[in-house]
Amino acid sequence: MKCNSAYIFEIIQFTFYVRIRISTNFKEKREEMHCKTYWVIYLKRNFKYLLLPVAAASLVACGGGGTSQDSPVSTCIEAGEYACKSGETEPLYSLQWVLNYAKSYFSINAEADAFGGGIDLNVEPVHRLGYKGQGVKVLVVDEGVDIGNEDLKPNIDRSMSWNFRTMTDDPTPLQIASAGAHGTNVAGIIGAAQNGKGVMGISPLVKIGGALWLGTDNMNENHVEALGGASWSQKADIINASYGGDLGSATYSIESNMDLAALRAMRGLRNGKGIVYVKSAGNSFDSDNFGYDIRCGDLYGFYDCINPSNDVSTLEPTAIVTAALNAKGQASSYSSAGSVVWVTGMGGEGGNLGKYGEISSGTISRGSRSKTLTHDGPNVYSTDVRGCDAGYSFKDAFTTFLKGKSELRPGIKDNENCDYSSMNGTSAAAPTISGVVALMLSANPDLTWRDVRDILRLSARKVDMGYEKRTRNDVTASLKLPYNSLFDLTSNSFTVKTGSKEYVFDNSTQVPVEFGWQMNAAGDYFSNWYGFGVPDAYKAVEIALDYKKDPTKSKASLQAVPTFSQLKIVSGFNYQSVMKIAEFQSKSSTVDAFQVRLTGENICLGNFGVVVESPAGTKSYLKMPLDHFATDDLHTFKNFGLSSYAFYGENSQGTWKIYSVASNPSFFPDKNDGNPQFCSAAPATGTFASNAKLWVEARVIPQ
Repeated sequence: MKCNSAYIFEIIQFTFYVRIRISTNFKEKREEMHCKTYWVIYLKRNFKYLLLPVAAASLVACGGGGTSQDSPVSTCIEAGEYACKSGETEPLYSLQWVLNYAKSYFSINAEADAFGGGIDLNVEPVHRLGYKGQGVKVLVVDEGVDIGNEDLKPNIDRSMSWNFRTMTDDPTPLQIASAGAHGTNVAGIIGAAQNGKGVMGISPLVKIGGALWLGTDNMNENHVEALGGASWSQKADIINASYGGDLGSATYSIESNMDLAALRAMRGLRNGKGIVYVKSAGNSFDSDNFGYDIRCGDLYGFYDCINPSNDVSTLEPTAIVTAALNAKGQASSYSSAGSVVWVTGMGGEGGNLGKYGEISSGTISRGSRSKTLTHDGPNVYSTDVRGCDAGYSFKDAFTTFLKGKSELRPGIKDNENCDYSSMNGTSAAAPTISGVVALMLSANPDLTWRDVRDILRLSARKVDMGYEKRTRNDVTASLKLPYNSLFDLTSNSFTVKTGSKEYVFDNSTQVPVEFGWQMNAAGDYFSNWYGFGVPDAYKAVEIALDYKKDPTKSKASLQAVPTFSQLKIVSGFNYQSVMKIAEFQSKSSTVDAFQVRLTGENICLGNFGVVVESPAGTKSYLKMPLDHFATDDLHTFKNFGLSSYAFYGENSQGTWKIYSVASNPSFFPDKNDGNPQFCSAAPATGTFASNAKLWVEARVIPQ
């Protein structure tokens, strides 16, 4: 979604979502729309938030030297006019840096602070082999898909579509200015047709279905239908979910959450191979919205104080949780970070300046208001809801392209009918991964959902190495200290010293909050910012074909999920230091995920983080030591779940250590309004809360 032209500038903060807080632990259930349009969409009952970072035209937007390699000589499996050709056949392809970085418009025309040092998904070699998503069906669960768009119409499958508002198989959204185009953008990133028009999707021969679900009645029940609970959604091979809910402390229990049950059931669909579920991580890294009590205060910009794992669906291995990369080869300024991130796709930045988003610094204005931006950059180009009176392309947009007036070819308008636009956020990053998965399944349709996530990991490239040591200077914030600065748990502030995971030990009072890339004992590199990295589509297809030659490499779709083990009841809790709160003895298995579940009474959830150490010595932050829960005075919670993939592939046998990393609950540093927050369960004096009680559970989910 976007905000319409009557609304302005705060939206440029790259954290545009519709959120619905839901948890019995909250004092009230609130609808939130971080867009300051004063326009509220009533999202029925318990659904959480919509990731709507979006196109530059919206005023909202949430949002490397690499390039596509040549493929080896091979027999082309495709026939027809576009056989084994890539996007050079499409007029707007030069804007699609996600598909070809080195030859994009931006490689020549963009400012250095907007573009340079990044990578693409390396899809062109796959296209030249003839793999373009043929035979694969992708369902976009969102706010609808415009099935009449000229670049989507050839690939639409109405039998895999549903509109929960009109109860028909036409998911086309309402024609509303600056709104309704989110799902249409998502669909185009995945599967815009190769037809000599507009843009081209990553998998241009894929079949696209759309579910107009967001903003409709009975969203909880309807969500289950959209996730494979109905005959039309069961036809999907891939489901793309560019939405979520990261504000709550909902119970992590399959017995009490229909979504979790649907995700588990999804593993048995697609003829027993399991539907592949790709999900956005969130756009919350820089959330600091005082109007809705989302506050990071003095911590703003150093780390993600809203954990993506607060959305319990991200805790399920079924979900391929996707972060976002910008055109500089770094995490997009908004991209949520956490130990549940699996891979990183392409999200870009705001794309608000210049003709196409090629300008990094400048002032945007509308009416009597203006805002100056620095270090902005391009976002992801795609399809839009048709017409200049609807969607993200409209006459009052910022860029020349979104106004319908730009010309890549002299005398020919690029977007005269406003059928194309651009989009950012992890909402854009997720469909870039869905598109790559479609290429993989086109090459080998027998891959299980577990094979797919493994191949994404195996093909992933590490990016932004050493990022924890650099200082931040991007479109959202400019900081003087590096990300691995030590956080003082007594003063709730950063020091000038830096540190590593070795600072996390019993009784430590200063810890880093970002470890950067770590290699675990299995030889896998993992980062809370990037997961296992950015997939290389060509390498992924190569591996998929290798699995086809040797089916013994495949993993069964069904995965055993053991129950949680009760470890300890902690009576009394110590703040302002690190404390080992439990140990978990595990038998031998190969780790997929390590999970912790917590229940607390009279303990400040927002004032303690969680670090887990494996028997091999790998450490992972599952939760930060001071996060947005501190502003809610949340001190009673039940079955609060956390998870990490940092230990993937390690042998689980031995002693796992679980640490609390507890900050000072007596105040939350707040540079903006001068009114520090207090947790009412904090000890009156000293650091020890004698009446606090914490139940700690854990489990290893094996591969």
